[in-house]
Amino acid sequence: MKIVNSVHCTAPRTRKSGNSSNNHLQNGLLSSFIKIFPSIIPRMLVVCGLVTLLAVGSMTWPTGAPDEVCDSVLMKPTFHVDNYNATGVNNKNQYSLTAEPVPGSNGKVEVTLKGNSFLGFVVRATTPGEENLGNFIAEESNVKFKTLSCKNVTDVAVTHTNPSSKSSITLMWQDFNNGNYVFQATTLQSLNNYVMNIF
Repeated sequence: MKIVNSVHCTAPRTRKSGNSSNNHLQNGLLSSFIKIFPSIIPRMLVVCGLVTLLAVGSMTWPTGAPDEVCDSVLMKPTFHVDNYNATGVNNKNQYSLTAEPVPGSNGKVEVTLKGNSFLGFVVRATTPGEENLGNFIAEESNVKFKTLSCKNVTDVAVTHTNPSSKSSITLMWQDFNNGNYVFQATTLQSLNNYVMNIF
């Protein structure tokens, strides 16, 4: 009986010793976490900020403006107007849109849009009163673009394919209308702000 009692008496001590060790380990881990937690917070905020920026960028006309924007007189960003209640203002020196013929190029025109930073854009060339035979040349422009399908034969327009922030783009236009063209642009500054009537 003494041997049996001895066995039963030592078993609880072994379990108690194990529990104490586990408690010390848990307390140590908790203490370490409390010490490093303040240093983790700034990093977490930075990561969250980057994720937010990426999400905003991906929602900004991710594949460019829809074709219908080309057919609008003011070229309003309909996607952002409908989904984000975007509001627009007329251009008042926020941007410049210039067209410079390239000497000796047989009708090529360098079109530059620049100003405040923007995420998306539409640039349209219109030939008043006649069919527009011109086109934008992708290989000679400094930004990738997508050509919109415009209903009016007088219009040819392009939009961005990358919603990253930019402050200047240059497009090469091939004129086949003997200088009869008018360029117009709209820029999207954020999800709910845009600038129109850029001439």
